[in-house]
Amino acid sequence: MSRNLRRVPLDFDWPLNKVWGGFVNPYYQLAVECPDCENGYDRARGRPDANAALFHDQWYGHAPFDPAAYGAEPISPDDPAIWALARRNVGAAPDYYRTPDEQHAHLKFRKAAMTGFPGDDRPLVPLPTFDREAAVAREAKRLHEVCFKDHWNHHLIQADVDALVEHDRLWDFTRVPRDAGQALVVAVRMAFHNTNSWLPENNGHRPTAAEVNAWSLGGFGHDGFNCGICVEARCKREGVPHQCARCAGTGRVWPTPEIEQKCEDWEKTAPPTGDGYQLWEDCSEGSPVSPVFTSLDELCAWAADHATTFADYKATAEEWREMLDGGVVHADDGRGNVFL
Repeated sequence: MSRNLRRVPLDFDWPLNKVWGGFVNPYYQLAVECPDCENGYDRARGRPDANAALFHDQWYGHAPFDPAAYGAEPISPDDPAIWALARRNVGAAPDYYRTPDEQHAHLKFRKAAMTGFPGDDRPLVPLPTFDREAAVAREAKRLHEVCFKDHWNHHLIQADVDALVEHDRLWDFTRVPRDAGQALVVAVRMAFHNTNSWLPENNGHRPTAAEVNAWSLGGFGHDGFNCGICVEARCKREGVPHQCARCAGTGRVWPTPEIEQKCEDWEKTAPPTGDGYQLWEDCSEGSPVSPVFTSLDELCAWAADHATTFADYKATAEEWREMLDGGVVHADDGRGNVFL
């Protein structure tokens, strides 16, 4: 929900669009970023060529990474999965992938189509062309260079995969049926227990690094949990710390233990209550977005002219009244899509 009704005193004068002070922890800003790590991944106690923060950056391609030196098979720029993704990208947004000359010709043709083509005494505007295969080739090259070739998350070795399996990850390999018996188990569970299509336990398959790396190119791929598991396992193999000792993995350092404890013990304080009606937003911690009114009808009338339900969507006073009475402010784009 992005808008809600609050009952506040009629003389409540907290500034509009400013987060209510009782919702902001005053101690949190006293902590500073830990200099010994990156988001809790240790840097200080490892080696320059082997530390948790470096491994984390290599996972996302933010630090140099040599797949061959790591023991992985480097991804080829001709990999079918990369080209398939390039074709999807170009197909979804062909205008974006036109060359400058193609874009110019396309715009010229569109303008002529809207304003009228030249007569017989002037050259015709040529039909614009688009070399789709050339665009796909450029996009495949870009994907390989920018997104894949030196990212650790697409170049796992078997030790990485084994660590993920040990933590019950990679369900696309380990929780899908691989024989008729396992398929029957899934069918029965879905029919009689209203479950999803995953097996309730491991199917016995141990995926190879090649299988997982190919999978990571073609779909959603790895998430942050997989990153953390692989970084921790690699730290253990390299004999370097995983978690930062200085900040205990939090990524923040406090001036004193007492201030840190006060931050943890702090609790929110709601604004005072009263007879007034006020519209608040809770996209942030929470702040008032309307004046205080003596009645709900006055607030709804104001909201109809001055407020939005979501993005730039508006509502009538009657619709605001219905939503605020029901407790859910929403927007309807008229096509069956509702935004909260």
